[in-house]
Amino acid sequence: MYKIADCPLDLDIRPDWLHERFTGFASQGGRGRIVYQTVFDAFEMPQNYTQCVSDPSRSIWHGEAGWLLLRADRSYFPYALQANEDFTAVKLHITPESLAALAANSPSGSAGESVRILLLRALMELFRISILSFGGICLHAVLLETRKGGLAFSAPSGTGKTTHTNFWLRDASVRLINGDNCALRVQDRRVTAYGLPWSGSSETYRNQCVPFLGTVFIERAGVNEAFAISREEALLRYLQRCYLPAWGQSFADKALETIAEVTRHSKAYVLRCRPEMQSVEVLKRCLGL
Repeated sequence: MYKIADCPLDLDIRPDWLHERFTGFASQGGRGRIVYQTVFDAFEMPQNYTQCVSDPSRSIWHGEAGWLLLRADRSYFPYALQANEDFTAVKLHITPESLAALAANSPSGSAGESVRILLLRALMELFRISILSFGGICLHAVLLETRKGGLAFSAPSGTGKTTHTNFWLRDASVRLINGDNCALRVQDRRVTAYGLPWSGSSETYRNQCVPFLGTVFIERAGVNEAFAISREEALLRYLQRCYLPAWGQSFADKALETIAEVTRHSKAYVLRCRPEMQSVEVLKRCLGL
């Protein structure tokens, strides 16, 4: 069993297909409340499903048994996914044809490493949906641990998020939990931030949780200034930076409810800055750190 963002998870996957990133998230005993099963077989389209989404990379269907997702995007790999209503029981079908294609395109002639990487991406896509049933949301942000708690930095790629993070890491008391993604869960009116095994290109991830102080939304500017923002503005900014599966109304409702709770029980800020160390001091004064 594994625990990701304190969600018990069973990964029924061939050991040679499971990415080593999950090693640090292993947990002893118990049974997972989320179960992901990967099977190597042909897939036959079931009956009585209604198509909800269709685009060049995927199609999504819904029926009495739950959800069906057919993936054709090469950045993942062709697979078929069957899930119950809340994505807590998922079966991922990898067809012999998909496996043979991965092997044919691998320099070593083996599909093993390709499957591990592509499954890592697929499991991220699944977990982003599953966590919604546990009062959680996945946020595209750097997560740092400071003396007073967890602080997330969120911004579009190329804004300077990594540069600003590196300035903070010059302080020996600050630790990087994840360089690209984190999960937020609201329990008993408290927000906790979690590291995840998915970290984009940063390759930095820790299985760690911290009390959550808030999120800083970074913008490029010619000056360094930081200020708190209202719950309403924070909600709009979170909507742009969190994973929202809008193709399922119940998922969208859960995501919006969780984001609203996050804004109710934590702070949000905007940092407009230049790529210089002074921006950290300006932000620390604003945060009271």
